[in-house]
Amino acid sequence: MVAAKSATQTAIRTKLDAKKKTGYASSGVPYVIALNVVEPAPLMDEEIVGALFGPEKIHITHRKGEVLSAEFSRHYEGFWQENGQPRNSRVQALIVFHNLSSLDLLDSNPRMFFAPVSNPLGPLRELPYFRRYIWNHETYGYDVLEASPYASLLGFA
Repeated sequence: MVAAKSATQTAIRTKLDAKKKTGYASSGVPYVIALNVVEPAPLMDEEIVGALFGPEKIHITHRKGEVLSAEFSRHYEGFWQENGQPRNSRVQALIVFHNLSSLDLLDSNPRMFFAPVSNPLGPLRELPYFRRYIWNHETYGYDVLEASPYASLLGFA
């Protein structure tokens, strides 16, 4: 059983596909896409991960109406993977803002997702004002490095 893609996942994926086609020349520096998701509802991490890798699915094993096991996995048809194969590997990270404006910059909670094929040990990992999601190849999920508040950057904390 596969969870349906949400409207937010579809919108994020559409924007990513549009931004990757902008024709920037490869210069040896990380190519990062930044998105500001504007919507009234809270932006859940699963919405972003679903756009990057596809929605979650559950495999249920049953016999005569009794559930023997249930296992969650992902339907790999997202921006960074399709049919289990890497894609868009030139885009090394995605920075996501939620309802970012100049009026609430200090309250924003930006998130940076690193592509599974990128090297997150480079300079992007050292940006302390982003919650950083580093792909873990052993668990096939993200490890999270928490962010410092923007208020400390501006000397308000």
